[in-house]
Amino acid sequence: MIGGYLVTQFPIYQEDQSIIYLKSFIFVLKHPQFGPILFDTGSPYQSENTIALLKKKFDVSPDEVKWVIYTHIHPDHIGCSHYFKKAKIVLSREELELTCKVAELAITDGDILSFYYDQYPGYRKSFTKVEADNVKYYTKKYWREDLFGQENQRIYLEDSPQLPDFIHPVFTPGHTYQHRTYQLKLPHQE
Repeated sequence: MIGGYLVTQFPIYQEDQSIIYLKSFIFVLKHPQFGPILFDTGSPYQSENTIALLKKKFDVSPDEVKWVIYTHIHPDHIGCSHYFKKAKIVLSREELELTCKVAELAITDGDILSFYYDQYPGYRKSFTKVEADNVKYYTKKYWREDLFGQENQRIYLEDSPQLPDFIHPVFTPGHTYQHRTYQLKLPHQE
């Protein structure tokens, strides 16, 4: 088994109109039985470079990837998902439903700030108008319904799906309300 990661960048506008670049990771496993598995797919920013790096570093093309497993649905973590048309997409149904509501608000210029404050009162302390404006901007720029695969590709975590036996989802809300981390229980190698 081979494993590693790629780092992508995601530009975020600040209140002073400067830009910072978030680093987003794609974790890659090439498993002899389950094939290539990705944990997140990175940023949509310069996505062609990400796909080229996947091929260069891991000798994996998008059609070879068997599993795409999301930690959470933010654009810097799912931005290249539309390339993996043959993969099973593992995600939270609840988070997908919320993401679709937010996308609809963003596309129709709805009030994202009020939506978050009403849905998640804790956001009042940390989610600002600048962040709401960023959500609108990036949704309009990068939203694609095929980021989540076709319905027949999706595997929802809430359904207790049969994942490869060494992958164990751990519910870790905080960064998002449906965030997951994944514990990998790999056989010990000497």
